[in-house]
Amino acid sequence: EIGEKMFAVVKLNESLALPKQEKIVLHDIESNDFYACIFVIPIVNKYLIKHLIRESKNKKTFKNLYDLLYFLPFEGIEESIKLGKLFTTIENLDQINDVISSNSEVINKFGISKYLYETFFISEDEIEHLFSKFDKLTIRDNQITLVEDNSSKNTEILDLIYQDLGKELTVSDVDLKKFDREIVKNLFLQEKLIRVSKNILYTEEHFKTVMNAVEQLPKVFNVSEFKTITGLSRKYAIPLLELLDSRKITKKIDSEGSRSLNN
Repeated sequence: EIGEKMFAVVKLNESLALPKQEKIVLHDIESNDFYACIFVIPIVNKYLIKHLIRESKNKKTFKNLYDLLYFLPFEGIEESIKLGKLFTTIENLDQINDVISSNSEVINKFGISKYLYETFFISEDEIEHLFSKFDKLTIRDNQITLVEDNSSKNTEILDLIYQDLGKELTVSDVDLKKFDREIVKNLFLQEKLIRVSKNILYTEEHFKTVMNAVEQLPKVFNVSEFKTITGLSRKYAIPLLELLDSRKITKKIDSEGSRSLNN
């Protein structure tokens, strides 16, 4: 139950063309009951279907549709906020902002589009509209980043981490737990710190060195050429190439690990 209305998710055995707000009658064969309904929205996202079923079991009543769905293709209430072709509420935006800010590193590894589709049920076409509503979050090079904050404390911590890592690309291990957790999180969001792999951490300065090396590579290159130009062993080269792939700077083109440059 949502407000004074009852909603239901209906699975059809075959495709059916229905305009929105079409009046239909549902027949429950087991009970032989008939229900007069209005078709609201089609649902093709399997993760959203699971979410609806789960939430309907956990909570029987909702104040409005936004309590159940993060986004709607129509204005659910007067206070709706427009995002491209969708609508939502300030409460939902705040919740999504908090989740993304707290899990940005995991989301960047998982894939932004995939994460948002499976978690908040929003398509790739609407992501730009979503992030336009966030003050401190943006997307750059297919990664979630924090809008620049060059406070002296952030800069001080970044310098200390850089000193611990060393200037070479074969960086040393660093215990980030000894630094302020919120500042470290912000440095990751700003891409001042970059997680190459579980055991390899770079700063933006290290990554600039990598990009300078990439600019010297041919349009198509192999792992050996990348190792030679960067001076890195396979331990560093492979996860670094995978990072470049995820950022769409390079693209893997065969099983041997050869890459092509996207620029």
